[in-house]
Amino acid sequence: MERYGYSKLAEGSIRLLRLLPDQDKQSQIQCQLFEFALLNSHSTCPYEALSYVWGFDNKPCSITVNSGDLRIGSNLHAALSSLRHSTLERIIWIDALCINQDDMTEKGQQVQSMAKIYAKANCVIVWLGEAADESDRALLEICGAAVESPTNQEDPHKIFSLLSRPWFQRIWVLQEVAAARHVLIKCGSTEIDGYAFCSGLSALKLSYDNFERLRPLVTSVTYLIRGAILRPRHTGPLGGRFSLNIRPLSELVEMYHTRKATERRDKVYALLGMSSDDPTTAGLSIDYTLPWSQVFESLIKYTLSHSLSVKTWDDKEIAVIRSKGLVLGEVCLVERDHDWEDSQKVGIAWKHIYFERYRTSVWKVQASAKSIKEGDVVCLFQEAKNPTIIRPCGSFWVVIMISLPTGPIQQKNTVPQNEVRLNVDQFRSATCSRDLVLIWDWDTHSIESLNNEERRYENLVLEQFENDSLMEELHKIAILANMGLVLRDLHKHAKSEDCIRKVLAIFETTIKNRKDASNSNDCKTSFDITSDMEGIVKLFLHIKGGWLPLQWASEDGHDAIVKQILQKADPNMVDEEGRTPLSWASEKGFGSAVKVLLGTGAVDPDARDKAGWTPLLWAAKNGHEEIVKLLLSTKTVDPDAKEGNDETRGTRRTPLLLASEAGHMEVVRLLLETHKVDLGARDESGGTSLMWAVKNGHTDVVRLLLQTGKIDPNASEEGEVENEGGRTPLMWAASNGNEEIVRLLLNTRRVKSGVREKSSRTAIAFAAESGHGAIVKLLLSTIRAGPDVPDKDGRTPLMLAAEGGFEEIVQLLLNTNKVDINSKDKRGRTPLFLAAKNGHEHIVNILAERNELTYQELQRQVPITSNHEDFLHIRDDDYFEDRCKQLFSDVQHWVTRFSRAGDMRTSRRRDEIDDDVVDNLEAMLISQLDERDDDPAPGLPAHLTSGINDEKIIDRLDNVVLDGTDVDIYLSDRSHRRDVFTAMIMNMIWEFIFTRYLFGLDRHSRQLLKSLERQLAGPPEAGRKWRAITLTLLSQRETARRQLSLDAEAVTNAIFQTVCAVLSPPTNIRNHLRTQLQLVVLDAAELSIEMRTQKAEYMMLPPLHPEYDTNGDLAAPIIFNADMMNECSARTEISNEDLQAHEVVVRMALFPLLVKKGGDDGVGDDEIVIFPAQVLIAPQDTDEAEVMAVPENSERERELEVAAFPAGNISLVTETSGEDSMLEASDISRNEIVEPGRTESSNAGSGKRRLGWVREILTKVRK
Repeated sequence: MERYGYSKLAEGSIRLLRLLPDQDKQSQIQCQLFEFALLNSHSTCPYEALSYVWGFDNKPCSITVNSGDLRIGSNLHAALSSLRHSTLERIIWIDALCINQDDMTEKGQQVQSMAKIYAKANCVIVWLGEAADESDRALLEICGAAVESPTNQEDPHKIFSLLSRPWFQRIWVLQEVAAARHVLIKCGSTEIDGYAFCSGLSALKLSYDNFERLRPLVTSVTYLIRGAILRPRHTGPLGGRFSLNIRPLSELVEMYHTRKATERRDKVYALLGMSSDDPTTAGLSIDYTLPWSQVFESLIKYTLSHSLSVKTWDDKEIAVIRSKGLVLGEVCLVERDHDWEDSQKVGIAWKHIYFERYRTSVWKVQASAKSIKEGDVVCLFQEAKNPTIIRPCGSFWVVIMISLPTGPIQQKNTVPQNEVRLNVDQFRSATCSRDLVLIWDWDTHSIESLNNEERRYENLVLEQFENDSLMEELHKIAILANMGLVLRDLHKHAKSEDCIRKVLAIFETTIKNRKDASNSNDCKTSFDITSDMEGIVKLFLHIKGGWLPLQWASEDGHDAIVKQILQKADPNMVDEEGRTPLSWASEKGFGSAVKVLLGTGAVDPDARDKAGWTPLLWAAKNGHEEIVKLLLSTKTVDPDAKEGNDETRGTRRTPLLLASEAGHMEVVRLLLETHKVDLGARDESGGTSLMWAVKNGHTDVVRLLLQTGKIDPNASEEGEVENEGGRTPLMWAASNGNEEIVRLLLNTRRVKSGVREKSSRTAIAFAAESGHGAIVKLLLSTIRAGPDVPDKDGRTPLMLAAEGGFEEIVQLLLNTNKVDINSKDKRGRTPLFLAAKNGHEHIVNILAERNELTYQELQRQVPITSNHEDFLHIRDDDYFEDRCKQLFSDVQHWVTRFSRAGDMRTSRRRDEIDDDVVDNLEAMLISQLDERDDDPAPGLPAHLTSGINDEKIIDRLDNVVLDGTDVDIYLSDRSHRRDVFTAMIMNMIWEFIFTRYLFGLDRHSRQLLKSLERQLAGPPEAGRKWRAITLTLLSQRETARRQLSLDAEAVTNAIFQTVCAVLSPPTNIRNHLRTQLQLVVLDAAELSIEMRTQKAEYMMLPPLHPEYDTNGDLAAPIIFNADMMNECSARTEISNEDLQAHEVVVRMALFPLLVKKGGDDGVGDDEIVIFPAQVLIAPQDTDEAEVMAVPENSERERELEVAAFPAGNISLVTETSGEDSMLEASDISRNEIVEPGRTESSNAGSGKRRLGWVREILTKVRK
């Protein structure tokens, strides 16, 4: 029989195979080939397409085609035998038969149409091969699992044997099943629907622990088979280029290049019909006349950039890529989705200042051929559309994912999908491009394999230099140096240093060998070597201007490199922090480098970096005496220069302050000898050089400073927030227990007695509180300070010593006969009460013996201990007082940081503001604010609220100021602006957190609890106990903790958006500020929950509100009330009682009032103030000190209105304060109400301020 001969195909046509029936299964297979015009059809056609593996090149079997003989492979012959029907014809498309494999032109055209051919088939038959290794049972088990979830899984080895068949490993099968509208899986005589096959495998939940290499092969192809059922039967117009539009070619190549193909070019060509982009526009089309190396190079340049340098080989699936690239960040998270979804989540931590706000992104991408792992590097090549993921391998980088698709985003507050491309310019402005040498190896997939290929990669990269060992060494040095720079970009400074030190060692040897190479007769080679060496030195200059490599080279004894760097480094080079080589050398203590730099005469020895630091400031801070001498000897440095500048402000510390703080006595001496330093200079917190030396216990420095006789030992610091600071050096020394410094200060005979800090404590009080008996004795014998001076809370030194259990100090104070043994603080506690409460038995005995009160009176001062259920965590009054103090302090400190950040940003706009505006602003502040020395922040507009369109924010700001002053007046001044922010934030925390029955619990649960509580019968203490137990148990649930976190985040966002609307901080620190604020809000939320889980009832009262008339004008101010309030500006010596007597007006309330009803066991109805409202008083026209004021009458307060909860994923949205009140309204007889300040005889010894009138406020709040 003659061999079958193919005829030429008409354009747009394909051949189809008619498989003729035969009842004899052993008979010769008879077929007919005929042409079919594919372009004429717009829907699927009545033919099937076969997806199979060709097998070996030999063709042992024969079939009859159109009366001619045609040789085929054994696997195809088995498939035809299995497909042949006994009575019916089958129309099938089979590539080996329907394409003339000897005609390269036809083959290229037909292969390019294969996606279309498989898409038009009404069914794609997947032939896995003949039955073997229980393959029939494996298919039946998979089919059964798809119908009914398996309970007892049988031995999976037969299934893995089936999945290990060659079909799952081939590249072409991907396009064939991706195009299919229906898939039939066939193995021997057993067949199963494709969708059922995928569903069954998914239901079996196979473990791939012992078959890891199969996972990506099976999951990727089943992912495509599963989708066949959803593909439309109508394929649309077929003119022009046809594609399945699965994914961009770069992603397809990334996912599937590890699959097998007899022809290397098919690893690319098999994916063209699936690509969603059109690579033919770049000349990448199916052409079997092109060599593999050219196809591979075209693919890389199409995927990344045509400007790349690419080296490929015809006999290797490997490429060496050279290009400049930006380092964007590194992989911080890798999570695989469901096994059968063939995708993964990749988290990226951006190492770029622009992404400070959005530090991480989580992108969902298809699973890659090489496994991505944490620590992989993300870079962006020049002109590339998408980032590339790479991994270090020795001196080189290997490509892990050639093109990382930018999206979709899976996490809030992340980089938008197209943000990487849109902000490439900002990447380039903040970091340098690096010369990268990459290896893209298609043959090696595992991490272990990559590590074993380092030597082979090195040979491929350096083969261009043939036998030129010197040029080879220089090239290796350059590659390794760039590796070190990339590691530095990633903030991996330790690894970068190791890498650069290795480069320096190799380079040192190379330089020494240069003379031998320069003797060569080849002048051009000598010139190239010199050029390359200069390029390497320039690389070193990228690291701190070259001075950091210079330091390492000096430490390691590489003299030749030291000389090279010194010849090339710019002595005035400025790094990203604005620092010069002189600045770095002064900080690190490189005396010889400082000498060389100063000797050039070309450097400014007083130059400031971006943070406002001079070289002298750095040297003084670190105690480099020799460098301080060198700098001062120039006579051009300012020995009194303050840290910071007009843009950053800084802490305003001088070299003397820094040296004193660190205890560098010799540096202090050098600075004093210039006679050009201000001994009284203060930093931003108000600290002086003497203050810092005392605080840190540097006795020698203190002695040296006092010996000048020009320093004020009474100068007090100024706290960064209200109600803090004001301590003198003596107070710090007393608090720290430094007796020698205390003596030095007292020996000056200039220390004033009775000086108080902002909370009205004296040096004796600090020593007593800290238990430093020797210092208390020294102070009592040396200065005329009163031993019984109370602080703002009414606590005397005796109370502090008794509470702390310091028996010696108690005896010392009592022996003065100048202390009141029965004095009470503002909460009515005596020294005896505090000693008994803390279990100090000896002090109780001492106080009882000295006391003249009766036994019954003394007994009333002793607190009664109670046994509580352990899990309830019952707290006492002191605990909640301390928690409120801490919350108040945390809010103030956060506001200070936020305001300072806003000042930094707005100060940079100073040049944009007219001088007249600044002058008018300062004049207004001088006339309307009685402020001391806080200058308005430069760059701030006169009316910060003018640009705010949100009426709710305007109302919040206006409600803060209680004395009728325009809030813009306060916002324009740094110190008062912080007060406004503090008050507003606490008002919002109260509104969103402390009005809620149980913050963090869903609304349904709260309403159910309230309903149950109303139905309880029995005495009030029983109901309180029930509530404490119930809420304690509920608050410990994981669901409640999660909801608490979500609610706190929503409150944080609401507060942060509000303050940012007034004063916007720099973008690069916003995320940090928001994170810190969330910690404060979480603490407030936990305090709120803890208050509600007590048997006693703790309640934070609403913020103060004055009375306004119909025109919106202030009708009646709030008058200061000493029982409810604590004046916290600390700018007057007048007591709270005197302020009340003067009827001074309250201008601002910084923290609400906290009251307690009942005892710790929930018994009784006594109401006491736990933490008074923290307020600021308004200035008055009087010769006395500055004062402020408050209302006597709670009826002047507005009705409490709780705003809607902030938007966000939060459960508490539409509730009113009436629903959320802790206490239900009760009828209270008027004669039961105790007026403020009045006590009942039966409870006179309780030591508490009874506030029965608080019930009136609570009743009003609940209405």
